[in-house]
Amino acid sequence: MEPVKIYYSCTDVPKDKEMRLELNTHFMSLKRLSKITLCLTGDILPGVDWRHEQNMRLQSADLILLLVSPNFLASDRHYQGEMPQALERHYAKNATVVPILLRPTT
Repeated sequence: MEPVKIYYSCTDVPKDKEMRLELNTHFMSLKRLSKITLCLTGDILPGVDWRHEQNMRLQSADLILLLVSPNFLASDRHYQGEMPQALERHYAKNATVVPILLRPTT
């Protein structure tokens, strides 16, 4: 069985990034067992077309985690870019989207 590809949609704001790293800790045992792979934009190599690579990872993910915070909702890249793409894939039953509230939003 292929590992489940998990994509995080999360801002690089320190508070959000810290919570994403904590979430990674909880996934490590599944990663070690090759049950999941984590698609992180932070590991895209310099010189690679960042937007293209990020989009490829989003489009190939089985599970998309929207790590929602005030900064996420304020980010055009996340709110108007990644989130609509993720939800489109979810409604087409090509991926599962799970919103996770990192911090309260208004």
